[in-house]
Amino acid sequence: MKEEKADLNEVIMDISEPIVIMAEVAEVEYICNIPEGVELKVDTHWFKEALSNIIKNSIEHTDAGGFVKVSAAQNNLRTTIVIEDNGKGIGKEHLPHIFERFYKAGNSSYDSVGICLAIARQIIHAHDGKIEVESEVGKGTKFTVTLYRNVFSFVLTTFAV
Repeated sequence: MKEEKADLNEVIMDISEPIVIMAEVAEVEYICNIPEGVELKVDTHWFKEALSNIIKNSIEHTDAGGFVKVSAAQNNLRTTIVIEDNGKGIGKEHLPHIFERFYKAGNSSYDSVGICLAIARQIIHAHDGKIEVESEVGKGTKFTVTLYRNVFSFVLTTFAV
């Protein structure tokens, strides 16, 4: 990983073109609500891959007329990115397995290989982050990506005399 400073809005803009097209074709509303100034320290290439995989997965599992929303918040300790949809949802029996390579839940498309979420999790973990999922069948799914900021640097700059 080659970590560098990146603006989250720029990261989202860089991956948006194919996502917007996919959402339009699926007739799914794609909503981004990212505040200005959310800075990350990530390998932008790989982090874009992770976010893109999660967002595309959400669009794929949302019916026409639904939405996929990307939002973020940042404080001194962490950056949280939330990708939520009002799609088909994931059954409780599948939730513990969706980040496993080659795992396909019951509502996966025929051409799905089952590796996109596994790759996303690997990339997020490589950034010392975590990804969590909440879902209810028929109501939708919410992925929460948390990246922890360098706490040692925060302490030094906050308490420097």
